[in-house]
Amino acid sequence: IYAIHKPGAEAAQNAIGQADMTLSEGNDSLALVQYKQVAADYGHEGGNRAKLNAAILLYKQGQWQEAINYLNDYKASESLIGASSQALKGDCYVNLGQLDDALAAFKKAVKASDNNPLYTPLFLIKEANVLRAQNKTEEELKVYETIQNDYPEFGPAYNYDIQKYIERCKAQLGQD
Repeated sequence: IYAIHKPGAEAAQNAIGQADMTLSEGNDSLALVQYKQVAADYGHEGGNRAKLNAAILLYKQGQWQEAINYLNDYKASESLIGASSQALKGDCYVNLGQLDDALAAFKKAVKASDNNPLYTPLFLIKEANVLRAQNKTEEELKVYETIQNDYPEFGPAYNYDIQKYIERCKAQLGQD
C-alpha cells in the first residue's frame, strides 16, 4: 500500500490538479488533453474523476459518443455526482438521437438521485421531455404527476408550471 498505491494516488491527484488549473485558466482544449491522459494513466480516484471531467468537456464540444465512452468507464462514488453523470449520458444520447438509451439513462439518474428534492425533479423533467419526443403522452403525464405529487416545492422554486404540462398531456389524451 505505501510503496505502490499511495505514490500512485498522489501522482494521479497531482496530474488532475494540473488539469484543473489549466481548465481554470480557460484553456479547455489543453485541459481535455490532460484529463484524457490522467484517465488513461491512472486508475485511482484522480483517474476516475478525470474520466468525468473529460466527458463534460467532450459534451461541451459536441463529441457526444466519446463523452459516453468516458462516462461508461466512470465509477461514481457519490450519489448526486453519479446521478448527474447519468443525466449527462442521457443528454449525450438525446443529441445523438438515441432516445431509448437517453430515457434509460435519465431513469438511472432519477434512481441514483435518491429522491433529492432539488435534483430528482430536474432529471424527471428530462425524462418527460424524451417521452414527449417519443409520443408517449401517458407516460409523460405520469412523470409530471410524480413531480407534482412527490416534489410540490419544485415548481415554485424553479418557476416551473407543472400543472400546465399536466393539462397539455391530458388535453392530448382527451382527458380534459
